[in-house]
Order: sequence, then C-alpha cells, then structure tokens
Amino acid sequence: TGDIASLTVDESDFATDDTQSFSGAFTWDPGADGGDVAYSLEVSEPGAASGLTDTLTGESVLLSVNAAGAVEGRTATSGDLVFTVSVDADNGSVTLDQIRSVVHDSADVDGDISEPATIDAAALMLRATVTDGDMDVSSQAIDLGSAVSFLDDGPTIDVTGDIASLTVDESDFATD
Repeated sequence: TGDIASLTVDESDFATDDTQSFSGAFTWDPGADGGDVAYSLEVSEPGAASGLTDTLTGESVLLSVNAAGAVEGRTATSGDLVFTVSVDADNGSVTLDQIRSVVHDSADVDGDISEPATIDAAALMLRATVTDGDMDVSSQAIDLGSAVSFLDDGPTIDVTGDIASLTVDESDFATD
C-alpha cells in the first residue's frame, strides 16, 4: 500500500466539504488479461457505531451505506443526517460532507482550538477491487476511521464599540 490521505472538515463552515484521492493507498495489477479497479465504501455492520455523538441531540451517530453507495452517519433515535462520506468509484476520490456538529472530548477554552474527533477504527472502510479481463477479482480494504477528522468550532467573544461609563453625583443621592 501507498500513502493514505486524510479528510478534514471544520464545524465553523458546514458549506465546505473535503475531497481527497485515496487511490495512492493501493497498488494493483490486473495481470496479462488487463482490467480495471473500482472503489467502494463499507461499514463494519449496518448501523455500526461510529464513536461520534451528535451535539444537538446527544445521540450516538450510527453508520450505514445508502442505495448510492455513500456512507451516512445518522443519529441513533431520530435519524438526523450528521455527515456523509462518498467515493468516486472510478478514481478513489473520497468526499466528507458534515451537516451537523459532533461532540469533542474536551471543552474549548478561549476560542476555537480545532480539536479533532474521528470515527472509530474499522467502522468505515474503503475497498479497492481489481477485476481482470476474464472477470477474476481481487480486493483489499483500508480503515478510513482515523483518516476522517471533524474539527471543533469553539465559541469566541470580543469586546466591540465604546464602553459606557457610569457616574454618580454624591451631592444628590435621590437621583440615580
């Protein structure tokens, strides 16, 4: 195997997804028959625990593969979509799209520290399958869990504008 890429999204901007090519994680040879490779996503089991918790509901995030082959992370009880991971079957490019916040291990202090949360090991896999000209097949999978990071969006506060002042005239205690 070659280098394994990583996917990172930041909760400060849900509109920005991350896409990286994971094809370099695999070396393949179709043999003399010629052939091609295809990429797909898998979860350890339908409804697999991701190790993540949805911030808004406090529910665990469970993984499943939808009809299009993308992995969805949904809240355990209400079924809210928290994130999706999809793959281009032809070139191994994987996209992470975060829709809702996930809980991070520690509280941010003094702003956004971009603490990562990741998917549990072996819960999410990327499989490469090579098929040769006479339909012989070979495949290998890599763990994507630790390669997927959700960065925290901590609160911030700034003082802006003029600071008002309060003045009391001690010569007239009846006036506030």
